[in-house]
Amino acid sequence: MIAISSSDPTPGRATADYAGKGARQLLLGGNHAIIRGEWQQQRAKAVARLATGGAVKRIIVSMGATDPVNATSRVLAALALAKLDADVDVVLGAGAPHLESVRKQTGARVTLHVGPGNLPALTAEADLAIGAPGTSSFERALLGLPSILIPTADNQRFNAAAFAASGSAEVLAAGILDQPAALAAKIEALAANGTRRAAMSRAAAAVTDGRGAQRLMAAIAGRWRTSDGSEVSLRLADVNDSDWLLELQSKPQTRRFARHAAVPSAADHVGWMSATLANPDRMLMVIEAEQAAIGMLRLDRVNVDAPTYEVSIAIDPDWHRRGIGLAALSLARRLVPGADLLATVLSGNEASASLFKAAGYQFEAPERLRSRAA
Repeated sequence: MIAISSSDPTPGRATADYAGKGARQLLLGGNHAIIRGEWQQQRAKAVARLATGGAVKRIIVSMGATDPVNATSRVLAALALAKLDADVDVVLGAGAPHLESVRKQTGARVTLHVGPGNLPALTAEADLAIGAPGTSSFERALLGLPSILIPTADNQRFNAAAFAASGSAEVLAAGILDQPAALAAKIEALAANGTRRAAMSRAAAAVTDGRGAQRLMAAIAGRWRTSDGSEVSLRLADVNDSDWLLELQSKPQTRRFARHAAVPSAADHVGWMSATLANPDRMLMVIEAEQAAIGMLRLDRVNVDAPTYEVSIAIDPDWHRRGIGLAALSLARRLVPGADLLATVLSGNEASASLFKAAGYQFEAPERLRSRAA
């Protein structure tokens, strides 16, 4: 297994930023942000809507869970001056010291949400965000939500500058919080500029795809050395793997014991790939050895309460009988050590049955094997 020396999701991070620091492995950039699956479930619909730059009908204000400097109240004072036909959702944590002050500013079009359990869905309804440039910036970016960021602490400024450089946010100095008329004018100007907001939305959606947790899991799984000395690893698949995966799925050896024997059409495969990459309950991994893609491993979550995944695996026939399948299944166990793993092996597929049994799976029913959580 490989130790992760540094994981930094700041947009625009590059290996050169860590030169001379002795890091063994770097996970850099927005695609390594750790974001809960509930946010990814909202992504497709929100991104499609916000890319049009439609009218601002709903604004979300989130200046941090505790907001110790009461930036929220000052943003609301500015919004009260802004000439906007929009509803406002305000998000704060239950422990925010100025909660009651903010509560007094609510009204017919301003709603306070204290520690909301539906924050991803709530945020996905917004057309514009006003917030602090902390970790929530990545959640908003995942939805393609254009944002005004106001750093209120020194440790927020670097992240704010990175989001501004990406084109996904407008960053304002904290001093504007004490100038409600000036802040109102900034909010009005951005709300009125649909073209700019559409561009900001596209830039925001490009910051992260929300699959950082899966990338981290693949990196932690590390490598597995086969008996012939090959080093096998897993890499999270992306859209650039689509053509190669279709080629793999089209091989007669792959289809022979597939549950659906017909080779998928190119159009069907593109649709499947798009849905797969957007599904937080599916991990699609490319199996690599000798710096080449040699197979596919997929984990589909089938039980949420007691984590269980169904495993699917396909190896390029040129790499058969070299221990690649066993290595990949061993790495799959590292990906989800606390989950049960299931596999469906059709009758007559003795090679696959032997592979899964060698990896510790046991038949629990005809054509169904299970590997129990470690």
